[in-house]
Amino acid sequence: MDEQDRLAEQARKHYRKSIVGDPSNPAPKALLATTYLLGTQDASKAELAVAAAQQQLPASLEIRLIQARLAAAQGQAPDARYHARTIRARTHSTRQSAAAAEVLDQAGRDIPAPDGPK
Repeated sequence: MDEQDRLAEQARKHYRKSIVGDPSNPAPKALLATTYLLGTQDASKAELAVAAAQQQLPASLEIRLIQARLAAAQGQAPDARYHARTIRARTHSTRQSAAAAEVLDQAGRDIPAPDGPK
């Protein structure tokens, strides 16, 4: 375990405490999920946290971006493209659009997107 992995684990402990303290707040759930994008983490472990955040804020494009990045990190290119394209279609933010474009580049643009995530 390297330094980035240790820091990710420390962050997860704090986010979990925050979730217990205020389960109605989706932010620490979303941030918990992002810690699995750091270092050599297993991105599949973020699924419950990001799903809980998305359930609380289903229209959040920030949470959708986390889902896109996690899907790309797990090699789930169709899901990553689906989420990234949804963001690009709905956002008015150049930052979000650029971040979604990065995911599309990572997942490969030339393969058609599915009707929805798996």
